[in-house]
Amino acid sequence: MANKMKGVTLHAKWDPKPGFKLGPKDIDKRQTYLGSLVYRHPEIKIEDWPIPKPGIDEVLIEVKACGICGSDVHMAQPNDEGYIFYPGLTGFPCILGHELSGVVVDAGKKAFDKITMKPYKGGEKVCTEEMVWCGNCRPCADGQPNHCEKLDEIGFNINGGFAKYIVLPPGCSGPSTPSPNSTRRKRTSSSPAPWSSRPPSPTTPSSSAAAASCPATTSSSSAADPSAWPPPASSSAPARPRSS
Repeated sequence: MANKMKGVTLHAKWDPKPGFKLGPKDIDKRQTYLGSLVYRHPEIKIEDWPIPKPGIDEVLIEVKACGICGSDVHMAQPNDEGYIFYPGLTGFPCILGHELSGVVVDAGKKAFDKITMKPYKGGEKVCTEEMVWCGNCRPCADGQPNHCEKLDEIGFNINGGFAKYIVLPPGCSGPSTPSPNSTRRKRTSSSPAPWSSRPPSPTTPSSSAAAASCPATTSSSSAADPSAWPPPASSSAPARPRSS
């Protein structure tokens, strides 16, 4: 493996607007939770970065795909005054990209696969969380990791997925395919999701077109099938509560 990789890196000038005050989680000249009030004159560069190495409880992921989010655009896009549009947590320079999937290529000794609860072997296909939380503070303990006192966000204030590799804690990555033991109902293109198969309103001008695109609402056998939900528009079956 080479020692260097290319990364799509965003640079911006730390230039707070008049009256701006550092918040309790801000770090002067390094990161802020109010990006649009601080960072100015953004510039994207393709730069060389050292390939990261996983710590004892981290995984090294080879990125296979990474989407471009509106947040990426708003961090790279300045307003008339030169300030970025993105208003949230930011810290530059950093590699952009936070909607990614890839393959585990290396892992620390204490990095465990959440599905098997065994150490990563390499080759596992994973998707990642955008947030990196500590797991030790009060918000994390209360099940609100998005309010973590030490929150990082990949592609916002720490390096993201517009590069060949990324290192993350194992809690921030998960399988990109369902577990064979998963109890979640499998769905194919011929069995639309419940929330997309609501019978069209008869007063809607395009109801016939909508019905034609929803097999679950037009099947002649769905009224007799107790598992069909919601019932077809012509059925008098009472509404059945959706299971949690």
